[in-house]
Amino acid sequence: MLSIYRLLRRRVQPYLRRLRGNIGIRQPWPFAAAVVLYVIWRIAGGTVPLLMFRSMLFLLIGSYLWTRWMIRSVDCIYEADRREITRGEDVKLTLRFENEGFAPVPNMMAESTLPGREGPWRLVTAVPSLKSRVLTMREPLQEHGHYRLGPVRITVADPFGWFYATREVYGNRFVTVYPRIFPVTGQDLPLRRPFGNLRTRIRSFADPSNLADIRPMVPGDNPRHIHWPTSARMGEPYVREFELTASGEVNIVLDLSADEAIYPGRDARELAFDLTAGLAATCLRTDLAVGMTARGGHTDHSLRAAKGSRHLQTIMRSLAHARADCEMPLEMVLRRAGYALSAGSTILVVTGRSTPNLTSLLTSLMQSGLGVALFLVHADDGRVDRIENAYRPTPQKQRSPFPVWTLNPGTPFLDLDAGSATGGPLMQDHRRSALQKPRVRGADND
Repeated sequence: MLSIYRLLRRRVQPYLRRLRGNIGIRQPWPFAAAVVLYVIWRIAGGTVPLLMFRSMLFLLIGSYLWTRWMIRSVDCIYEADRREITRGEDVKLTLRFENEGFAPVPNMMAESTLPGREGPWRLVTAVPSLKSRVLTMREPLQEHGHYRLGPVRITVADPFGWFYATREVYGNRFVTVYPRIFPVTGQDLPLRRPFGNLRTRIRSFADPSNLADIRPMVPGDNPRHIHWPTSARMGEPYVREFELTASGEVNIVLDLSADEAIYPGRDARELAFDLTAGLAATCLRTDLAVGMTARGGHTDHSLRAAKGSRHLQTIMRSLAHARADCEMPLEMVLRRAGYALSAGSTILVVTGRSTPNLTSLLTSLMQSGLGVALFLVHADDGRVDRIENAYRPTPQKQRSPFPVWTLNPGTPFLDLDAGSATGGPLMQDHRRSALQKPRVRGADND
């Protein structure tokens, strides 16, 4: 008997599901009332129970058909006023409900979710027959990404509220939410190659596109730098002096580990993306070549080092599509990125957790000739008194040979010149070497 029941259920259930469609019962008491009236009519007889039973049955069938007609006739167009926005900005969302049927929609609820919003939003309205209804709202998008608007879950109900029907509609537009450029001030980055007129024993390079001065020629100057118009006018040789510039590049490594313990909470994860964008913008403003290493689970969002505002747009676009879903540990990603850089480059690591293995790896990279800095993003601890000096680094329990900055989601900005959280011997030697006389390629300045 059980096998026969399962066989009949398997055969009959698809037909019942097709007949019922996506219509559900919200209030079961009308069916119970119809059954009771039918039993009274069959037992007692009479015209009144029969009339009441037929009226209830007519209302049930009419409500069901009305609900079925409404869900087929209502359509929704979901759009946004902009396709590209920055995280945290308000976006204007427009929902246009079209009723193409003759039956009006007296009760309709639209429900959907937004990236980074806690809980769905709901709108309740009514749409007349053969007309439309336009609803607008402004909502901030608190999570970066590339999203398709929707789905919008439309729920319609008959005037009595006995039946309801649902339908999901996706928007035709995609919205790209870029991370915010976190404010970063100061220039105290651990650059192994100097930038500008820093005094250092490390060999730097003259930038021929950045003329600093024209001065009389002294022994040791490169004859190719002679400025002939000035030399002819002054009667003695004059040479062009160029600004010293950095020859290394800056590579920002963003930890995209899938482990939720790395970034505890959405705010900490989004701060890591914002900080990466802020560091890239700061380095590009100082005319440094910036690259990015962001290894995702399915897509590698890494970029080669380049300069200019267009490269910043490329970095922002890559960060918008990146997700923290990488199964590879940060140490492995960092080892590949560090050994691929040339000597004299700088590597900036943005992560949410520091481990002894990570510290040891960064120390070895620093000893191999790379400038190293670590930026730790921690969860918000709920303190209010930290807002005053939140940009200052948090002291660490252990000393480190490279600078470490610690940030919380409530940090207003980061000041690189406020000092590093730790200062080991290697970092002190690096700062001491920045007080020596520069040595330009092609010239003997000793």
